[in-house]
Amino acid sequence: MNRRPPARHLAGVAGWLQARALAAALAIGLTALAGLAGCASPPSGPPPPATRTLLAPADTPLGALAAANGVPVGRSGFRPLLLSSIALQAGLALMADARVGIDLQTYDLGNDATGHQILRALRDAAARGVRVRLLIDDFHSTGMTDLLLGLAAQPGVAVRL
Repeated sequence: MNRRPPARHLAGVAGWLQARALAAALAIGLTALAGLAGCASPPSGPPPPATRTLLAPADTPLGALAAANGVPVGRSGFRPLLLSSIALQAGLALMADARVGIDLQTYDLGNDATGHQILRALRDAAARGVRVRLLIDDFHSTGMTDLLLGLAAQPGVAVRL
């Protein structure tokens, strides 16, 4: 006996198959997108040599600021800045006053006016003999390859993604 399933059953199966096909296409698309994002990174070479954090002597502006705020020698300190405009200006001022080293770790550094200000401040600090280390999430470095390679070419600068 050859019985056809009810039409509503076929519609449910068709909907289920469409949903599965859409999910598979979405998974393939996201995988391809993730692969392309990885291609946006600058070429990798041999791993850079390991470096250590430098201590700010008490006779530098940052060392004096840390001491005045009770940060023990050899320890880290932080001060949250709640407004982005104040945080940017404070960061740029600290980079301008840096005497020993700058270790900047950021999730997002854009190819825009703010990103260019930060990269210029890092470049200028390196030109004064300050050791600069920049760690940036490579997911947000698309379009920054030439700028980051230019900064990394400066003596005393290490850029890591």
